[in-house]
Amino acid sequence: VLQDVVTVADAQNGVSLHANQPEWVAQVAAASTILLSKTDLVPQDRLPNLQLRLGLINPTAQLLDAQKCPTFADIACDSGNRPVLTNTRAPTHSDGTGAQTLSLSFDDPLDWTGFVVWLSALIHRHGSNLLRVKCLLKTREGIVLIDGVGHTLHHPRHLDSAMPSDQRSHLVFIGRNLDMALLRASFEAFLNVKTS
Repeated sequence: VLQDVVTVADAQNGVSLHANQPEWVAQVAAASTILLSKTDLVPQDRLPNLQLRLGLINPTAQLLDAQKCPTFADIACDSGNRPVLTNTRAPTHSDGTGAQTLSLSFDDPLDWTGFVVWLSALIHRHGSNLLRVKCLLKTREGIVLIDGVGHTLHHPRHLDSAMPSDQRSHLVFIGRNLDMALLRASFEAFLNVKTS
């Protein structure tokens, strides 16, 4: 079972050097953990801007400092014990690299079957521009975790643990050259159809 996808980001060379390379943006977007290397070689006042840029490209990833995680065990340890850096997250953004994110949350239980149809259509139509999909969904059938990269959607995980009654469903989409306003409108139309 794949537990983590780790991408190393070079703090010394920074985001600006790699921002125009689609492969680099895709790797950052696909990561579940971003390991920031060479933080000891740059002025500390440069790090917050770099952390912000990485957090905007991938708001769902854990951002770790390689200086504080010298072994694989430090990276793979329980997230509660990780020395996590602060990510700045916004509902939507475009940061100049061509990568955009859209974060959506809602309260009502989701129609799981209908959502699978909607998401499949989205991936079929925009998979080449869809870098990452990550969702924690409160459905009528229980709690479902979805994770996907491009055209590849990993098998949904139906979680055993009960979600607290006040927990909302959360969806995060990371894309490149993808109209996030249109994506939001499509999802809202899907919700309206299902709740009408």
